[in-house]
Amino acid sequence: MTDWLTKRLGTDIVIPPTPQESLLSIPIFGFSATFGRHDGISLGSVFEKIVYHRDFLQMIKEQWLCDVRFTSVRAKIDLSEVVVNTRTGDFNATSLAHVVNTETINKLVVRAWLDRAASRKSTLVFCVNLAHVRDLTQEFRSIGIDARYLYSKTPHVERRLLLDSFRRGEFPVLVNCAILTEGADIPNIDCVIVARPTRSKNVFAQMIGRGMRLSPDTNKTDCHIIDFVDSVSRIPGIISIPTLFGLDIDEDIQGMYIGWYDNATIESLEERVDGEKGFQTSYVPEPTSIIYVDYDNPFSLVHEASGSPHVSTLSSFSWVACGGDIFILECLQRGYIRIEPLRDNSVEKGEPIFQAHYTPMVADDPSGFKKRFFLRNRRILKAKSLDEAIRGCDTYVKENVMFGSMILGLLRTAQWRKKGATPGQKDFIKKRWLRSKDELESSRIQMDIDKLTRGEAANIITRLKHGALTRYKKAVKKTTKEAENIKKERLRQARQMVCVGPLDDNGCV
Repeated sequence: MTDWLTKRLGTDIVIPPTPQESLLSIPIFGFSATFGRHDGISLGSVFEKIVYHRDFLQMIKEQWLCDVRFTSVRAKIDLSEVVVNTRTGDFNATSLAHVVNTETINKLVVRAWLDRAASRKSTLVFCVNLAHVRDLTQEFRSIGIDARYLYSKTPHVERRLLLDSFRRGEFPVLVNCAILTEGADIPNIDCVIVARPTRSKNVFAQMIGRGMRLSPDTNKTDCHIIDFVDSVSRIPGIISIPTLFGLDIDEDIQGMYIGWYDNATIESLEERVDGEKGFQTSYVPEPTSIIYVDYDNPFSLVHEASGSPHVSTLSSFSWVACGGDIFILECLQRGYIRIEPLRDNSVEKGEPIFQAHYTPMVADDPSGFKKRFFLRNRRILKAKSLDEAIRGCDTYVKENVMFGSMILGLLRTAQWRKKGATPGQKDFIKKRWLRSKDELESSRIQMDIDKLTRGEAANIITRLKHGALTRYKKAVKKTTKEAENIKKERLRQARQMVCVGPLDDNGCV
């Protein structure tokens, strides 16, 4: 058969390779406007190398896209309790809507548009969910703005007519939710409002990219982007105009309403970045340590195991800190005084934020280690500061608890505190320390119980009895979790970074 074909065609016949050989020899090229994926799958699992890349900032400079002006609005949005989708790393829409879709925020969105973009011909608004779309559309309409909305269940014919009408500039505001994020070709859009916070760089770029198409036929010269910055919780990983340029929201967004980036251009933001050499494009801090604070550990001998380096500057008595702003003064065999924060305080109103109680003790055994009976505690005072609380308690001790030369025993410089720890103190500490040793190994504590002074041992025992160890463990657990979350966030952001070069499963090599 092959010989016959050769004679008829006058050429050699090349037998096609097997399917497996074809896959190995045929190059595969991929094209994408957004290289990162929401599902976390890396491009390196499919492709070997990124050979060419242009982000939208470069494309604006090269005039493939139109110029852009930016306004960041500082809004009192608290995103700290919003649920984050573990798969995508972005906010859960239902949870986010509870925070964003409020009358106050919706009015702020409309007000920002009126003040900064009312002269724009075609504004596209991105919302969180359908309820947000309807409520924000109604807010525009309530002040006489012809705003219309589009969502997933809008009939196909109606959707086409609505978009054609918007392209012709027949109404100024189109509100949508996850419909016009990708691929929409409406060149006349000259204003984009991002009314839905996002942790995805790709989603943010897609939203603002809807307004960056060139449209010389409509005399469009630039697009005004308005986004809203969380001014309450400062959740890391939120993508906004400042973070897109590697700028710090906390330092640069000022004022109650419109931030520093009001009507900013790309050139002005880049100049800002160049002038701030301390800024980095990654705005998630590198975790440094999982230990809360060394002296919060009740077994630490820092500052004679007092638990707080500053408490010694407030009083000459041997106060010890037990975590959670709780301070204890042991009055030898006469009980103890406890200072703690008021749970319902209001600092803004100038009300007391600390309270103090005295708990008397009756001891049958002078050593205090056999039988001790505590009486009902007595409230001493309320105070607006720790300094005020400690000074008031010191006065109370001198006048009502310890008399004459007895008061000298409470001083940090008391002679008894410099002697070696008693056997009872050592046994108590040893039992509690060995019980917690495994959990505290990460803190790398080196403590020689036999070398403890009586004062150091007394402070450790006081802190253990008043819950310092439990609070310390909670603090370490919280800090460890925060460090893990920061690490995950950095990995998530790394997947959104695009660079030209070879790829592995984690991104560019």
